[in-house]
Amino acid sequence: MRRAWLVRVAMAAVPVMVIAGVSTAASASAHKATAHKSTTISTEVTLYGWDDNSPPGCATAYSGCARSGGTFAKPTTFATDKAELAVGTIVYYAPLKRYFVMGDDCVACDNDWTSSHKRHIDLWAGGFSGDNANALFACEDHWTVGSGAQVIVNPPSGMPVANNGLGGPIFRKNNTCWHPG
Repeated sequence: MRRAWLVRVAMAAVPVMVIAGVSTAASASAHKATAHKSTTISTEVTLYGWDDNSPPGCATAYSGCARSGGTFAKPTTFATDKAELAVGTIVYYAPLKRYFVMGDDCVACDNDWTSSHKRHIDLWAGGFSGDNANALFACEDHWTVGSGAQVIVNPPSGMPVANNGLGGPIFRKNNTCWHPG
């Protein structure tokens, strides 16, 4: 069952250079240069992917195509209200052993932040044209955590990363969901 809060706004018609100004990799470099003190926040964590993005695909509001890197140098995309966490902000989410960079908008996150300053981030799970949408949705649901998930904002480099430090997508090309171990 899909949740209404996974609806996404993607402004694909606006040129990425005008919106973002820098690539995801450049965001990680800029983050290093302007590093802020790490902070752990409590937030709601949801996931989205190719099939429930709006429109379906990898288009994002601020960073071109959503990415699934997961390393500090190439973080995976996440979405939230840009007033909650600025575009380019890097976070680390330990259960998924991945770094994420703010590069997309999330309508439900916007509503949560605007109405009550409730923290909510939506992590890019992945997906691809022709994938098994039900398998993607099950993967998203598996990793969704209500309020209370712990996320490190402006994390140090060197945190454990999945797949022996290589990261990669949460929802994989063989239509399976990444699990630790």
